[in-house]
Amino acid sequence: MKKIIFAAIALVTLSIGSVLVFAQRGGGEFGRGHGGRGGEFLFGRIAKELNLSDEQKTQIKQIMDAEKEKIKPIFESLKENRQKMQALTADRNFDEAKVKQLADEQGSLTSLLIVEKERTKSQIFQVLTVEQREKAKAMKEKFEERMKEGRKNRKDKPTDKPTE
Repeated sequence: MKKIIFAAIALVTLSIGSVLVFAQRGGGEFGRGHGGRGGEFLFGRIAKELNLSDEQKTQIKQIMDAEKEKIKPIFESLKENRQKMQALTADRNFDEAKVKQLADEQGSLTSLLIVEKERTKSQIFQVLTVEQREKAKAMKEKFEERMKEGRKNRKDKPTDKPTE
């Protein structure tokens, strides 16, 4: 279940608008890409690649700050549900109905997160020029291809695990 949720969130963040949003996020439990030095570096690199003007950077930052406040409670709910799921499945008495209820809630929350990120991406793309949108699209395709290659390489890589 965690892998499915993580994959859904990862796919959403692959789009350049979402990368811009994700790069500026402060705090959170997702590490460097969710704010701090790593996020600033990523935003700066993308801004440089797209040749964003200072006005565009300011507009995008305002969009991302507003989006951050909207999704903060969603992330908090996702975290709470993960903790509930861990506590529930650590118990010897498996309750399928409760697990299903939490799984349904996680799905609904993930759906809300995807909608918010796509809305934000749309707002960010409205700030970009036609040329910048085309370049962002090419950057996204290149990034997705590199991710695909990385997954293929990991899949083809022999493991040290003994076979049973």
